[in-house]
Amino acid sequence: MRATERTSGGRAPSLNSSRCGPVVAMARMAARNHAGSASAHHKELIMKTFPLCAAMLATIALSGCLTLPAGPAGPQGAPGYTGATGDTGATGSSGATGRTGYTGATGATGGTGATGGTGATGDTGATGYTGATGDTGATGNTGAKGNTGAKGSTAPVGTVVILPAKQ
Repeated sequence: MRATERTSGGRAPSLNSSRCGPVVAMARMAARNHAGSASAHHKELIMKTFPLCAAMLATIALSGCLTLPAGPAGPQGAPGYTGATGDTGATGSSGATGRTGYTGATGATGGTGATGGTGATGDTGATGYTGATGDTGATGNTGAKGNTGAKGSTAPVGTVVILPAKQ
């Protein structure tokens, strides 16, 4: 029964009544144990939970540093149920009738006929006569004797002497 409901006698149940439920009983205990201000309650709550939170945070932080081997594989799960079959789709509509095709174009004019072949080659003419041998030309005159050049001197070793050409 809720605290707002009335009993058969017309009175609201007291907080000491066993019919109030466990939530009201816990509130009653908290009111008795923490009769001070709300800040005292908060301080006590922090003092009780801080060591647990610090230990939990340290455990989480250090869990990344430790590596343990993997445990054995768990048992195979049961196979899942087959899903329901979907509804059959509606029949599609028929396609539209195609249009009439275009009339084909007139064919191209035929090409010009091939040119006639070349006529046969004529016979080779007769070989001509050999011409007369020409006369031998006159013998030319012997040229004049050239002058002897001057006697050169002995040059020291390593010197190159250039002489003029004879005329």
